[in-house]
Amino acid sequence: MHGTIYPFKNMQFSPTHPPEAMTPGSSSAEPASGSEPYDGTFETVAESRDVARIAVILPVYNTARYLPECLDSLSRQTHGNFVVYAVDDGSADNSAAILEAHAERDARFHVFRKANGGVSSARNLALEAVEADGRFDIIAFCDSDDVLDPNFLALCAKGHAEFRASCITVGFEAFNKTGPVRMKAPNMHPPIVLEGDALCDFMYGLGAFKDLDSPATAVFICTTAYDASAVRGLRFDASMPIGEDQDYRLHAIERCRRGVAFSDMVYRYRIRRSSLSHDVHFKTTDLDLYLNWLGRSEDLSPVVRRAIESRAASNWMHCLRWAYEDGKLDEYWSYFEKALAVMQREFRYESLKSFSMRKRILFFRLGRAIMKLYLSRSTDKTRRHRKLENAYD
Repeated sequence: MHGTIYPFKNMQFSPTHPPEAMTPGSSSAEPASGSEPYDGTFETVAESRDVARIAVILPVYNTARYLPECLDSLSRQTHGNFVVYAVDDGSADNSAAILEAHAERDARFHVFRKANGGVSSARNLALEAVEADGRFDIIAFCDSDDVLDPNFLALCAKGHAEFRASCITVGFEAFNKTGPVRMKAPNMHPPIVLEGDALCDFMYGLGAFKDLDSPATAVFICTTAYDASAVRGLRFDASMPIGEDQDYRLHAIERCRRGVAFSDMVYRYRIRRSSLSHDVHFKTTDLDLYLNWLGRSEDLSPVVRRAIESRAASNWMHCLRWAYEDGKLDEYWSYFEKALAVMQREFRYESLKSFSMRKRILFFRLGRAIMKLYLSRSTDKTRRHRKLENAYD
């Protein structure tokens, strides 16, 4: 049996509490009572027994150079009960041909081809097909230039079955052509059960998880899988040029009541030059996204609003540093003034009231010269991304 290939026109959607878990009150440095010291490895994949049926959403656009490695990593998954919904979004290279050839070899890959419309439209097309099928338990995501550890889907199935989690988040590791890229040693921990507000706190590094530094704390979509019923009907906002994955993730988390976080680094995120921008305007889009979210206050629960305010405050400072390093602080000064005014007007929680944040705002209010002096003494720790540039391919 061969995989199925669907052109955009005439499309038919007919393809074939465990004792070791931690809770937010537990110490991240010690294993739960009665367990052995945790070494960060996922010991067995047989426990999921391939029961959960998983849909993997894979948007593809001009990634022919990296796509075979991604597809092979999916085919090698130890949890075999999955279907990949690969959507070629009008690639100009031979990505579509690579997808079709792989689908001929592996019947679990279903290929859709469409005119270029952006990553959100590609993911939404796949989600429509998944929901039309109606037989999936879990929805996972993958980017076409990344690589999955063989146990990625097995770990998602484990979280869904054993921890009864509707949101399963796993650890990731960045890499480039020279190998893994690590800013510091990851904090490997036992599975952490997340209920209620703790789920949002973990995802945004707040509360009990502020200093956890877990490999499973990430802001992009692909390290988190969801119970299919929890996110049914939820779609990516195709009108957003960037940040659409964070927007989807935010709304998905709000639909989930129980989650589990694994520190196992089973998702490999590829860093490449074409996926990065050295323009400050690009880097401020996350801050714009957070501030726009605050404008929809009636849609936000208190815990989500607090998380967004915290992210906006820290991102404001990060963007200031980026602008200073790129020599564009004067050019973007009025932008930062307006962003600060919005935060001071809209914030309801304590994100601007910590000692460190009040100090930064004071220096900013004292003017550009003082802020530049402060930034010159505090940006050395943030220049690590520049040291990596020569390694990007």
